[in-house]
Amino acid sequence: MLVGLLCAAAGCRDPLAGDACSPGAPGASWVAFSSRRSGAYDLYAVRADGTCTTRLTTGAGALLATWSPDGTLAYLRQGAGANAVWRLDLASGAEAPLELGGLPVTSPAYSPDGAWLALESPAAGPTQASDLWLAPTAGGQPARLTSGQAAGGGPAVDAGPAWAPDGLTIYFVSNRTGAYEVWSVAAAGGEAHQVTTGARILGKPAVSPDGGALAYARPAAGDAFTEVVLLDLATGTSRVLSSQADREPAFDPAGGRVVVTSSRTGDPELWLLDLATGAPLRQLTRAPGTDGAAVFAPGPPAAGLAAPPRHDQPPGGGAGDRRGGGAAPARRVRQGDAGIEQDLPSGLAGYNPSAASAQSRCMSTEPGPSGWSPSASRAGWALNHP
Repeated sequence: MLVGLLCAAAGCRDPLAGDACSPGAPGASWVAFSSRRSGAYDLYAVRADGTCTTRLTTGAGALLATWSPDGTLAYLRQGAGANAVWRLDLASGAEAPLELGGLPVTSPAYSPDGAWLALESPAAGPTQASDLWLAPTAGGQPARLTSGQAAGGGPAVDAGPAWAPDGLTIYFVSNRTGAYEVWSVAAAGGEAHQVTTGARILGKPAVSPDGGALAYARPAAGDAFTEVVLLDLATGTSRVLSSQADREPAFDPAGGRVVVTSSRTGDPELWLLDLATGAPLRQLTRAPGTDGAAVFAPGPPAAGLAAPPRHDQPPGGGAGDRRGGGAAPARRVRQGDAGIEQDLPSGLAGYNPSAASAQSRCMSTEPGPSGWSPSASRAGWALNHP
C-alpha cells in the first residue's frame, strides 16, 4: 500500500494529494528505486533535484521497478517460495498482482507504450537457465520470446530485458557464448543477435532515449570495483563514463544525465551524473542502507524519434510459443579481460561475502546492486589486479 512521505530534504506532503511532491507530478523528473533503509526492500521515489523522497511500499520486499507511461509502477515482490510481479497505481495507491498463469518471473520491464511487460523466467527443468517472456498488461497469457542455447550445450541464461524506445527491439544479457554479453531480439520475435563481445557486463543494460547507445556496468580494476560504460550502437565505440564503484545506470528521458548506484562514499546511494563528462551532478539519496535499481519516470519521445506504436494484438502463437519475425544483427564490440562469477543457490537470500576467495574481491556486499546478475541468482566478481 502507498504510505506517507519520508521527506527530509523538502516540505513534501501526501502523495495522493496532487501536490508538487506527488511522484510523477508535472514539472519535475522523478526516479523510482529500491531501498533497504527500513530493513526489507521497499520502493521509494525521489525527484531528480534530490527533494521529495517518497516511500511507496511498506514491507513488500519490492525490487526492480519499471515505470509505465500511465504512471503505473510494476515491480518484483519477494514472497515465501515464489516471486510475483505487482503493479502500483501512483494516483490511487492501489496495488494488485499481475496474473501470469503461475509463471515464475523476475526483472519486469514495461514496453514504451505500456502495453507489454518483458519478463525473465527460469527455464524448465533443473537448470540455472532462464528465458525472456512477454505478457500483455491488459490481461492474457504470457508468451515466450527467447529460448537460447549455451555454448557448452543445454539452455542459456537470457535475462535482464531492456526495451528500445521505439518498442521494436529488446536488449538483454545472455551467456550463449559462455560469457555474459548483450544481445538483442525483435519484440515481434525471431533470431537473437549478439551485440557485444568481451563486455563483462554486470546487471542489465540501459538504452538511451534516442535508442542510439547502451549503458552498462562492468568490473573495474583497483578500488573502483565497477564502472559504467557507454556503447555507441552505430559505431561500436565505447567509453568509460564513470569508474567510482558505479553500476546500474539508467538514462534520463530528457537527455544529458544518467542515474547510477554508487559506493563512492561507502554506502550504496543514487548519484546523478552528467552524460557527456561523467561528472557528478548531485547525490540523490543519503540514507543508511542499500539504495539501487533506479529508473526514471518516462518522458516524451526523444527528438526525432516517433512515439512507439501500440501493440494491441496478442503475441504470435500462444502461451509458451516463441514469437515469429526477425531482426537485423547489431554491431559487435570487443573489449577487455575477464571477471568471474559465482552461482547463488537461493537468489536474493543472504550471501556471506567473507567466504570469497582471497584472490578475488567482492563487488557488492548487498543484494540488489550490480555485481549481481539480472536474475539475482549470480554474483559477479572482479579479479584482484595487483
